[in-house]
Amino acid sequence: MGLKDQLNQEYVVAMKAKNEHTVSVVRMLKTAIKNQEIETGHELSEEELHAVVRRLIKQSQDALQDFERGGRADLADAARAEIAQLQTYAPVPLSEDQILVFIDECIAETGVKSAADVGKVMGSIMKKIGSRADGTIVRMLLTKRLSS
Repeated sequence: MGLKDQLNQEYVVAMKAKNEHTVSVVRMLKTAIKNQEIETGHELSEEELHAVVRRLIKQSQDALQDFERGGRADLADAARAEIAQLQTYAPVPLSEDQILVFIDECIAETGVKSAADVGKVMGSIMKKIGSRADGTIVRMLLTKRLSS
């Protein structure tokens, strides 16, 4: 079952159970997916759907930090719950060891030798990894690998 089908089923179940939190999160995610489909002009692949989920998680994490800095515990708790719900729809992230395998493959393919060339190999790594890892983590591991 695809992510869109899963979201539709969970939406119906949450509506019947009157679970306002789940209804709200699923509705937000479905809206973001629909907006992305309108923007791209085609139905999203599973990989693209997962990228939308990751983007919403990132936005919620940024909002959480702002709420915590502003001393808004009530909004911070709501953001934490939203992040937890969204993470159930995200693909299982790659471990650091799995990311390093992709990094080593791409370094071998491109022949990059120094940390100054991170940008040259980063694109090919992210194409292979897709939305299964955060780009910030990949860049950190790549820089560390090229520095050693």
